[in-house]
Amino acid sequence: MSERGSQISVSTVFHPGADIDPFPSDLSLSTSDSTLFFVHTYRLLAYSVNGFNSLIPDTPPVVDHPVVFLPLNATVLNILLHTIY
Repeated sequence: MSERGSQISVSTVFHPGADIDPFPSDLSLSTSDSTLFFVHTYRLLAYSVNGFNSLIPDTPPVVDHPVVFLPLNATVLNILLHTIY
């Protein structure tokens, strides 16, 4: 996906259709270096006492598949998500 020279990458592990959970992902996390991670809200909330610093609501989102922008690079988020999953 490219627009005006910017690129968005998708995680090779946490991508749409990944076989990491029996349920489809319901949230995308976008990193500071423009990588998308498709994840499951219930898993993230189970390991966070503050909803990822209140970035992830504990109620169902208004948008079907929201994107949350995180101030982390893809390497750091990848390690974090591997720990959670």
